[in-house]
Amino acid sequence: MIPDWPPTRPPIRPTRRSLLAAALAPWLTAAPNRALAGGATAAQVWVTLQEEGAVERIDVAAGRVLERVAVGSKPVGAALTPDGSCLYVGRPEAGEVVAIETATGLPSRRIATGGTPFGLLLSGDGGALHVTDWSGNAVRRYRCADGAPTGAVAVGRAPAFMALDRARGRIFVAAREADRIDVIDGAGMVLLASLAVGKAPFAITYDDRSGRLYVAEVQAGSVSVIDAGRLERTAVLPVGPLPYGIALLPDPDRIAVVSQRGGAIDLVPVTATAAPAARIRIGRYPEGIAATAAGLVAANWFDDSLSVVDPASGRETARIATGRGPRVVIPI
Repeated sequence: MIPDWPPTRPPIRPTRRSLLAAALAPWLTAAPNRALAGGATAAQVWVTLQEEGAVERIDVAAGRVLERVAVGSKPVGAALTPDGSCLYVGRPEAGEVVAIETATGLPSRRIATGGTPFGLLLSGDGGALHVTDWSGNAVRRYRCADGAPTGAVAVGRAPAFMALDRARGRIFVAAREADRIDVIDGAGMVLLASLAVGKAPFAITYDDRSGRLYVAEVQAGSVSVIDAGRLERTAVLPVGPLPYGIALLPDPDRIAVVSQRGGAIDLVPVTATAAPAARIRIGRYPEGIAATAAGLVAANWFDDSLSVVDPASGRETARIATGRGPRVVIPI
């Protein structure tokens, strides 16, 4: 359990929407990969549902759930292979990662990691899966073909999420309780450097267009900007309280940051010439966020929904009902 989060979710009262969703559940969990009407392609995402013990594939443009896959209790982190064929889902309380074949919607393998598998990251070629062990203060690597362990490296306390610099083969790890970013050589699984940042780094995103690394510092209420080439912290951006997620925008001079306590997405300038900051109200206790062709998609953990936001107009355009406890959003 992350210290900043409320210890329990509030009780959920049945609503007309939730009763309808329950009635439609057998249809919603049926065949995966349905073609959309007219053969059109729409933005889709996978979402981990911590309280549901499942993941859902959601058509963002149509605003509906396409399928639900049960994985077991309390899933959090996830990673999708570059070709979209396999979704890996971490179960911290079970000490395992579940591999789901997306063509069938069925779990094909369970990788026993031990410890507390939290953040998941695939190598650039999709052949290796890196997993942070929150309780073991390590990053562990597994071969995707058979789930065999192929390396591990010690990092700072409570490693959360990771980001990949493909060009340099480096992995950046947010060590939440060490207030630092660890830099790993992904091929050799060797710790290269550690950079001090603000209190409680959690979400982390690398932008290969600018070479900037962005780090959400939960208890500091800020985002650090790091020059990934020089491994140097160049700026600290003030954002809303409890920043728990970061997404890149088409404009490389702004980023989208989730404020969990604020129930909002902040569009934050990272250069002096960027547009002014804007705040967009969404649901309760949002966390994961991703950029899709249909707009920004944020998971409202306490509202059991996704907010779809148009960053150009600065408004929420849709609210999509999900299963219980949406946490991490993975674009397809």
